[in-house]
Amino acid sequence: MTVLKGTIQRDGTSAVVSQTTALVHELMEKNNLQTDAIASIVFAITDDMDDLPVTEIMQSLALDVPYFSVQQFRYQTGMDQCIQISLHTNREIEPEHIFWGCRMEEEI
Repeated sequence: MTVLKGTIQRDGTSAVVSQTTALVHELMEKNNLQTDAIASIVFAITDDMDDLPVTEIMQSLALDVPYFSVQQFRYQTGMDQCIQISLHTNREIEPEHIFWGCRMEEEI
């Protein structure tokens, strides 16, 4: 199993669903993955965000895989309004991660 990581910093607009969906699609495209290669997805948001409409995001993605949503503490500067994605694939690949803001010094 390989874990692909992605982050996006919410810009305060209502476009969080389209932004998050675009990030997942970009992770899949950059790593040459089809939908059948996705095992599960974990969405994590920083504690300064009220909510992430994960069900709406998953419907937009049209993926039928297990998914989880968790909230985490902001533990370093630059992590405000941050959405982190851990996409688990059942393929052994050299992962190409995508960081659209919220670049972390440590691993997710």
